[in-house]
Amino acid sequence: MLGRLRNSYAEVDLNALEQKFLSLKGLLKNCAMSPMVKADAYGHGDVQVARVCERLGARYLGVALIEEGIKLRLAGIQTPILAFCQFDSMGAEAIVKYRLTPVLSVFDQINKLKKMWFTKQRPTPFILNLTRECSVWDLNRKKLLESPKNFKENPI
Repeated sequence: MLGRLRNSYAEVDLNALEQKFLSLKGLLKNCAMSPMVKADAYGHGDVQVARVCERLGARYLGVALIEEGIKLRLAGIQTPILAFCQFDSMGAEAIVKYRLTPVLSVFDQINKLKKMWFTKQRPTPFILNLTRECSVWDLNRKKLLESPKNFKENPI
């Protein structure tokens, strides 16, 4: 019943997507192209959009949920996938297993990943989000400066 209330649809022209991608890539020569394909590429087909972006040289693909990254990996996408989400221990295991690159804003997430790295013997790259918005979370200068030392001396 609810599906019938909306009579709109989006038709995505992958050739137009390719032209826009290449146009932006040409304008931003020194920038890495990292399109977001979260939420099924906003309803436009995450796997299809990801394949086009991967073929054209996207440096990363972005997702909002670990499950979205897993879906892309299972579809054969090899480009590094940035996961912009918080996660628990089960999520950390999936991040390592499916080779996702988490964007971290909370040190607790680093600790969850560290445990998984040493359990699975497979370190995973991550990106620390140090934007101003993260100042309301628990990243601070002292913890950040202590982190590399902590990784060496106390891996788990």
